[in-house]
Amino acid sequence: MKHLSALVLSSTLTVAAQAQLTNGLIAYYPFINANTSNQSGTSFSTLFAQNTTGTANVLGAANQALAFSGNSPQLWVDAHDLIDFGTTTSFSFVTDFKSGSAAEQNFFRDLLANGHGWQIGFYNGTGYVTFETGTGSTAISIHTTAIYNDLQWHQVALLVNKADLTIQIYVDYALQELTGTVCGAEVNGTSIDISTCNFNANEDNDQLTSFGEDLVGALDEIRLYGRLLTEEEVGQAYVLSFGTTEVAGNSALPLHDRFDAASRSVTLSGFATGHGQVAVFDEQGRMVMNSSLNSTQHRIDMTGLAGGIYAVRCTQGKGVWTKRYALLD
Repeated sequence: MKHLSALVLSSTLTVAAQAQLTNGLIAYYPFINANTSNQSGTSFSTLFAQNTTGTANVLGAANQALAFSGNSPQLWVDAHDLIDFGTTTSFSFVTDFKSGSAAEQNFFRDLLANGHGWQIGFYNGTGYVTFETGTGSTAISIHTTAIYNDLQWHQVALLVNKADLTIQIYVDYALQELTGTVCGAEVNGTSIDISTCNFNANEDNDQLTSFGEDLVGALDEIRLYGRLLTEEEVGQAYVLSFGTTEVAGNSALPLHDRFDAASRSVTLSGFATGHGQVAVFDEQGRMVMNSSLNSTQHRIDMTGLAGGIYAVRCTQGKGVWTKRYALLD
């Protein structure tokens, strides 16, 4: 699980049940078993990612995403028509990404054929997150005004609304200011109107879809939906990936933690031999759990706690370690 040291989560953030994020889910790549064969969405019979092969240097590590070297590795997917959204079906694409390069690289590429298909990634040598579709006079190319090639983990959520004919992009649960062109006309704003461009993101080549093409970095938690996510669901996806907050002053007790949002548990390791205490506090600072530490690894089961922000504090000798976690309702 990735951690974002500057993460700020509102204590009033309301998130839907985790199961809500499975609605309309076409494909899910968690990349948690250190190989490209883990595209498990165990209950999703329509998961198009099951016929997947990766190049030799496309290797992930457990809970550390799928790394790409930029030397033309990519993950090819047989789409089986399941991303053929046509002219009326809205869709959403979400992934966690990290890259320190501004070179042209793709998070997702649905090979453009006859002007159809779409892609998202860095295309302009600046590190902007960019969405593109169409060709020539019918091309759409819009991008964030902020750059994200900073070697930090971020999450992008692309929302293509076929009913209102608008496009929005969230990065780290923040709606982005976008700029670019729609059929040659310059546009800007947080919701781009594409109604004047006869937009059609219909995929008509069902065997050429790829992730990570020319990417210098890593991808994780790829989700593709045949519907629009709500703003609340965008927030939920972000919490699932980045629902922990580092707390300053932890150097005295250097620990490693693994947060599993699905099982609502935290596993801590790196304790020295000896006794200590582990306590969990709610948003009001009340202790809600407390246990003794007598091993070098400790698991905290928080399944009985309601959704919200909780602080875990560990003490051993004079050392103190604290971290905040966001639990889903």
